[in-house]
Amino acid sequence: MSATQRDNIVKHSLLLIVFANAANATNLIFQAIMGRELPKAEFTDMQTMLTMLLVLITPLDAVRTSFAHAAAVGVQADRPWAARDLLAQWGRIFFLLASAFILVGMLVSPMIAGFFHLHSVWSARTAIVIFSLSLFSPLLVGVYQGVQSFVWMSAAQAGWSIIRLACGIVLVYFVSAVAPAALLSHAIGISVGMAASTLGLVHLARRPANEPAQHHPLGGYFVQSVFMLSGYALMQNADVMLVKHFFAAADADKYTQAATIGRAVVFMPIPIAMAMFPKVVSVGSTSRQSLMTLLKALGIGMGIVGALILICSAVTWLPLLILFKIRNPDPEQCAFIRHVLWAMSPTTITYLLMNFEMAQHRFRALPFLLLCVAGYIGGVALFHGSLSQFVAILATASTASALCFIALVIRAHMRHA
Repeated sequence: MSATQRDNIVKHSLLLIVFANAANATNLIFQAIMGRELPKAEFTDMQTMLTMLLVLITPLDAVRTSFAHAAAVGVQADRPWAARDLLAQWGRIFFLLASAFILVGMLVSPMIAGFFHLHSVWSARTAIVIFSLSLFSPLLVGVYQGVQSFVWMSAAQAGWSIIRLACGIVLVYFVSAVAPAALLSHAIGISVGMAASTLGLVHLARRPANEPAQHHPLGGYFVQSVFMLSGYALMQNADVMLVKHFFAAADADKYTQAATIGRAVVFMPIPIAMAMFPKVVSVGSTSRQSLMTLLKALGIGMGIVGALILICSAVTWLPLLILFKIRNPDPEQCAFIRHVLWAMSPTTITYLLMNFEMAQHRFRALPFLLLCVAGYIGGVALFHGSLSQFVAILATASTASALCFIALVIRAHMRHA
């Protein structure tokens, strides 16, 4: 792999941003249709299950990062067929896991529905099916990312969104405007999208006949990645679930609208982090080239998110009109959305630096991240008298986690300088 290919962070980031924005556009249309056509309570149920899925699925990024790390190391060591061997070995295991999750999920779905005060147990059951289908996504995305096949990676990650939108329109408009119907469109979209993305596997290098098959254990890197990403998942995505559990239905509906807008903004750096990851892979040392790649990624990510937050803060009525058909929002509602946007914004820095640290095979930030998460959830459990208290706790925890990662990256650089 050439140095130009390794460091072409701007080109690959722009490529992934184009694909991601196409998916984001269809996602915003989907959210707008659901926000307009579903009753408020059903929309909140749908978003509660989608955020639960984000909390459950985000740790699966440990599989993606482990596969990406192993595939990238294989390419660097002139063993490009390692990617295909990874899929062959772990695909069977994940099929068994998916089947087990569906069986267990059907049994516990009434408890999930009761905990989150859902209006239908089928919302929980459909979410369990979505999670089981989503187990296969990090296998493909990780391999494509590791070999820097970013077009196929984007297709595997975002190609399903158009299918979801089309199915969502049909189901909600012509079948039933309820949360399970919206979630069913999500399941159909993932199924079709993942099936189509497997076409890219024909481009992966095959192992030569004279090369022995190698076992690819996920090992300690995978375990540490699971804990790291689980902590981030709770920090980034547990908000709607916490509000749905601890607050009244009207407050949950209000926060869900703000969080939907906020997540559309702070998720923007995801393609940038994915483009950066295989370019900065190492086993613990930080080169000057890797550091420059990180700074470019931070500049792009923070620039995009900062600009979008400023725009949404200036014209808060616009996303409310687009997503929820609210034409004359009151000033208090607009101010609340701005507070949520700024409270979420430090997670942009956390996400980029977390991916950099995992690519560098370092997990020193893990105990600090888990401490921030514990403070966040514990704080909400103790102090949930108002949504303002909740947003203040979220802002404090997300800022603390970002500062921890910044301090550790600077310390690592100074040590190796």
